[in-house]
Amino acid sequence: MKKIAIIVSLLLLGTPLSGSHAAQAVKSGATCKTVGSKTTVAPTTWSNKSVVYTCALVKGKKIYGPGVAVYKISSLLSVSQQWEGNKVTLTLIDSKGNNCDLQVNQVAGSECFHFYMGWRTNFNDAERTVEYLEGKTVISGMKIGDSGVFELKYQDESDPKFKTPLIVKEFSFSYGY
Repeated sequence: MKKIAIIVSLLLLGTPLSGSHAAQAVKSGATCKTVGSKTTVAPTTWSNKSVVYTCALVKGKKIYGPGVAVYKISSLLSVSQQWEGNKVTLTLIDSKGNNCDLQVNQVAGSECFHFYMGWRTNFNDAERTVEYLEGKTVISGMKIGDSGVFELKYQDESDPKFKTPLIVKEFSFSYGY
């Protein structure tokens, strides 16, 4: 009876009974079970990067192929939209309610560093007046029916991983008086 209790306890805890059945770490070249399945590993060295491995059949063996890095940036920044007639002023706001102006908060280590506003719209940017000011973007000449998404973007051109901006958050808008 005591043996059964020990075996049941080990099974419930998920502890292997033998070292030979221990799970193998997921990495390029490691064996896998199902061709085409994907496994995501989040390295502890950098919390914004995960590596996705895909199981492939190579020379009759099921192994993980080379990992593909996937980057994710999160932020507590928000966007203030101030509408005045057909003009909108967009301002990035940090988690403490401060404006992300370039002089104060756009320095290395700050919450606002490397973030900026972009947008996708149903109109051509050249049809509107767009001004980039310190920590603000102003779009003038909006027309009824203009709509789209303001995008909080992250880009660090000095880091090869972030040469292309990453969209972190989206904020829908619609202009219609």
